[in-house]
Amino acid sequence: MTMASLAANRYNIPFKAQILEWLKKFIDALEILESWLNIQNIWGYLEAVYAEDEISRQLPEEAAKFKLTDERFVNLILKAQAAPNAIEACTSDPKMKRELNGIGIELEQCQKSLSGYLEQKRSLFPRFFFVSDPTLLEILSQGSDSHMIRSHLLDVFENIAEINWNPTRYDLIEGIISQEQQALKLTTPVLATGGVEMWLNNLLKQSRNSLSASIMECWEFMKLREFQKILEMTLEFIAQVGLLGVQVYWTYRSEYGLVMSAENTRIMRSVNDEFLAVLNTFIDQTTQDLTKVERTKYETLVTIHVHQRDIFGEMVDLKVKTLTDFQWLKQARFYIDDEACTCSVKITDVSFQYQMEFLGCQERLVVTPLTDRCYITCAQAISKNEGNLNVLSDNMLHYVCTS
Repeated sequence: MTMASLAANRYNIPFKAQILEWLKKFIDALEILESWLNIQNIWGYLEAVYAEDEISRQLPEEAAKFKLTDERFVNLILKAQAAPNAIEACTSDPKMKRELNGIGIELEQCQKSLSGYLEQKRSLFPRFFFVSDPTLLEILSQGSDSHMIRSHLLDVFENIAEINWNPTRYDLIEGIISQEQQALKLTTPVLATGGVEMWLNNLLKQSRNSLSASIMECWEFMKLREFQKILEMTLEFIAQVGLLGVQVYWTYRSEYGLVMSAENTRIMRSVNDEFLAVLNTFIDQTTQDLTKVERTKYETLVTIHVHQRDIFGEMVDLKVKTLTDFQWLKQARFYIDDEACTCSVKITDVSFQYQMEFLGCQERLVVTPLTDRCYITCAQAISKNEGNLNVLSDNMLHYVCTS
C-alpha cells in the first residue's frame, strides 16, 4: 500500500525509477509467495502420503514421480533459506516463478493420480465414500497390519468397535464387538489379509451372514415353543436379535388376534393380556442384578414393548378386526421368510428388507405418536427414492425425546 502511494505521488520524480523497481519486486514476491504457499500445502499433504511404504508400493509410478518433484521443491527451499530476506529469496532468481509453476503442475498430477486411486478403492468398498480422503489414506496406509485398522472401524461400520482375533492366527477374525461390548461370533471366520478393502468387504458379508443365522435360530426357537417362552428367548440371544424377536413375536401374535377376532370376540383382549404379561416379565428382569449391557438390553425391550402393547391396546379399544385396517397397516410390522431366510419390515404399503447390520446394544428413545408419523413419512419418501428431512420445533423435539 505504501509503495503504491509513493508511486502515485506527484513529488516522486527523483525517486520514481527506484520506487517502480521496488514496487515490481513486491508484486513479484507477493505472487511467488502465494503460489509457494499453495504448492507447500499440496506438497505437505502428498509428502505424508507417499512417505508411507504401503501407498508407495501400490502406486510405484506416482511415488517415483513425486520423489523427483519432492527433490526439486526441497532444493528450492534450500535456496530460499540461504537468501538474506524474503524479497531476495523470491526475486533474485528470474527462473523462480517458472520453477514453481512446473512443480505445481507436477504435484497436481500426483494428486490427481492419488484421487483416482482413492476412487478405485471406494468403488471396491462403497462405505469408503463416507470417509474423508485423509482418513481413507490412513486406513489404506495401515493395510499391511490388519490390527491397526481398529481405530477406524466405526468410520465404516455402524457399531463394530473391536474385533475378536484368533489367539494363534494373527490375521484371523472370529467375532465382532460393539462399543457396549456386545459380541457376535462369526459363523465363518474372516482372514484379514490382502487389500484392506477386500477383507473389510468380507467382514461385512460375514457379519451379516452371522446375524442372519442368529435371527433364523431365534425364529426357530420361538416357533418350537409356540411363541410362549419370550423371556427365555431374550436370555438366549444377543440384544439386537432379542429385540427383533420381540418385534416379530408381537407382529405374529397381533395378526393372529386380528384374524381370529371374527370367530372369537375375546381373543383380542386375551392377546393384549399376553402382551402385558410379557411386558411385566421384562420389567421384573430390570430389577435383577444385571451387567450394564444386559440392563440396557432389557430397558430397550421395555421401551419398545410398551409402545407395542399401547398400539395393540388402542386397536382393541377401536375394535379393529382385519389385517387391512389402516390402524394396523400404519404400524411397523416385522416378518420372517423361512424359505429366503430373510426378515422384512413393513409399514403402510412399503416393505423393506432388514439389512442385517450389526447394531450392538444401543439405547432407544421412547416411541411416541409423533415418532410413528415420522416413520411413515420416512418410509413413504424412501419408497419413492426421495430424501426426507423432518423439522421440529424445540418444544416438539423435547416432546419426542421425553414423552
